[in-house]
Amino acid sequence: MAKASPCIAVRLRIEWKVIPKAQTFLDALGRRTLVRPTEKTSKDFADLEALNRKEQQNRLLELAESGDKIGAIDMARQRYGYDLSQAQELVEGLAR
Repeated sequence: MAKASPCIAVRLRIEWKVIPKAQTFLDALGRRTLVRPTEKTSKDFADLEALNRKEQQNRLLELAESGDKIGAIDMARQRYGYDLSQAQELVEGLAR
């Protein structure tokens, strides 16, 4: 299995005279950077109430690891009534 390369933050500026369609934009962007195809998830991250606390936290961790850390933090805030810093601490703590 190939090892994933580290993520490097690069600022890219593209100026458009018109607003392109989404596919046109992705095609143009793809010539300059790696654009990954859309990933489908088969798990329902919205209904956490039916799960016990450990299963809920596992789902939050899966969501964060899939690239939606903000979604995991938001879900932790809604589910547990945490403020932003508490929810962020929970999600980051799950990843350790």
